[in-house]
Amino acid sequence: MKLTKKQLRERDAVTVKLTCAEEDLTEAVETYHTAVQEAWAALTTAVETYNEALAEGRQWVEDRKNELDDFIANKTEKWQESEKGQAVESMREEYDNIDLNDIELTEPDEFELEMESHHELIDNLPTEPA
Repeated sequence: MKLTKKQLRERDAVTVKLTCAEEDLTEAVETYHTAVQEAWAALTTAVETYNEALAEGRQWVEDRKNELDDFIANKTEKWQESEKGQAVESMREEYDNIDLNDIELTEPDEFELEMESHHELIDNLPTEPA
């Protein structure tokens, strides 16, 4: 059986539609990657700014902890063992144990659209027996 002219026109219409859809899909993937790259750049800047502020916060906490260390060291052993001394030591431990690590992000990987050229597969089908 040989494909009719009508069937060939239908095949051509399908392959044209698939070609256009494939181009649109490829463009959409490129647009996505561009948007992700731009968003990543903005996010990276925001994280850097945050981490800089956080570094100031870490320094402030470290300074207060050192002041508490000095305060405790200048007190008698009796005072350090007292209820007030234990309360100050507990406060110092809170400053020592706070978690103020920088935020670290991992950039997402780009992806590639892996697909065969379906319009070519259809277009290359035989139109008549060999």
